[in-house]
Order: sequence, then structure tokens, then C-alpha cells
Amino acid sequence: MIIDLLGIVPDGSTLDRSRVPDNPRQRVRLVQGSTLVFRLKVLSPAGVPVDLSTDPAVTLYLTVKKDPTCAAIALVAAGSLDPLVAKNYATFTLTPSATKGLSPGLYAYDVWLTYNGVRDAIIPASSLHVEPGLRLP
Repeated sequence: MIIDLLGIVPDGSTLDRSRVPDNPRQRVRLVQGSTLVFRLKVLSPAGVPVDLSTDPAVTLYLTVKKDPTCAAIALVAAGSLDPLVAKNYATFTLTPSATKGLSPGLYAYDVWLTYNGVRDAIIPASSLHVEPGLRLP
């Protein structure tokens, strides 16, 4: 399954509600033991694409926790940039072996970006519901 996400980098620009939603949270459902690909598009609040290829130290991480206040991380995935698609896109892949270890239930995920030396949550805590899957060999 592929999930399209929109991350907003707070750069001081004014929010353009016609191009960028007020709330970038997105609920996600996942069957335990399946593959889930998050395709992330990164914009400024004004709706301008953020060129992630300009900073060689840019890092993107998707974290999954049992709840947003929990210190323990259940799963983490590093984002991979794909400048052939666009310079403001990244992909996170949760493999079957990674999602198989998540017990069915409600979790929270968020996405963090380190860019130009600043670390921001570009997707705030959002719900991730893990449904039981068939036990495959």
C-alpha cells in the first residue's frame, strides 16, 4: 500500500490555505505483516516546494510509537530522497518484517526533518491503526 503524505517545513512564510492544509495529519490503517510505503511531499506553508537536495546533511525519519507521549519507539524508518521524481519528495518503506512485529492496536506516527541544521516535526503525531494479519511463514 502507498500512502501520500504532505510535510510542512515552518520557514516563516504565510500559510496559503488554497495550497496547503491547516492540518497535515493523516490517519493510516495497516495490516500487520504487510508492506507500507509513505511517499512524502515537502512544502513550505506558502505551498512552495522545499528542495531537499540542497543540504547534504538532510535527514528524514518516520517514527512509530504506541502513543505520542511514549518515550519508546516501536519502529523507525529513514526517508530516502528521490530527486529523479522531484527535489521535494522522499519515501519511507515499512517492510513486512518490520510491521509483523507491531501488535494489533492503535499507534502514533510522525515525521521529522533535519534541514539546514534545524530539526522540525513536519508531520505531527498522527494515528496509525494496526490490524491483525494472517500469520505467514
